Amino acid sequence: MIEIENFSKKYNLHDKNFSVKNVCIRVNDGQIAALLGPNGSGKSTLIKSVCGFHYPTEGYIKLSSPDGQHSELNASDLTGNPMQLCGYVPEKANLPQNMYVYNFLYEKASCHKNITEPQKTVNEIIKSFSLEDAASKKISGLSKGFQQRVSFAQALIHNPSNLILDEPFSGLDPAQSAKIRDSIKRLAAKRSILISTHNFAEIRDICSKIYILNKGLIVAEGTESEILKKTGASTLEQAFITLTGNSSEEVNS
Repeated sequence: MIEIENFSKKYNLHDKNFSVKNVCIRVNDGQIAALLGPNGSGKSTLIKSVCGFHYPTEGYIKLSSPDGQHSELNASDLTGNPMQLCGYVPEKANLPQNMYVYNFLYEKASCHKNITEPQKTVNEIIKSFSLEDAASKKISGLSKGFQQRVSFAQALIHNPSNLILDEPFSGLDPAQSAKIRDSIKRLAAKRSILISTHNFAEIRDICSKIYILNKGLIVAEGTESEILKKTGASTLEQAFITLTGNSSEEVNS
């Protein structure tokens, strides 16, 4: 479970303005939720806070752990390491290009205290993401689609209960997007997944709940049909434009 409750964040404590204000998001175990918003709406702030790169100014974040317990992160106390409880796939893979795939994944596995057999774990994750043919290759020699698979593998190598995906379909061709989409569906069976994206077509097929963020505030939430009913729009794209004031060009950028 990913629970963001009354979350507010400002980077300058002397500034009266918040980057994100009073945001509430809940993603249950086994659920895939989408976070939509124009550039500068606060999506990155939320994503980075869930991953523990910084913490809330106000409010808290709870993440479920594999044993069903919850870790509470708040403004005054960071309990534990959030990255032990969640996997993060950034928009740009940001992988060490000169490393071999197997060596990179082995190094990542060795960093997690819950992994007692790194070699076995790496072999399993390589099989899970069909990386057998890529394991002995340098990352620099892989296509974007294969690099995205490696990025997913490193995020899931410690079997986290929560998965954060930042624009997972960016730059992929239709066949690659289909493979990633199938992987996300499969992964959701045992974890909660929050996707930050601009890709309306992809989330329509896999997400059961949508949050639309604008200027640091949640302006709509619910299923696609609920959001369409609220806005009177005929498509999710039109609803997004109505709620955020962004042009279609900005939506698709």
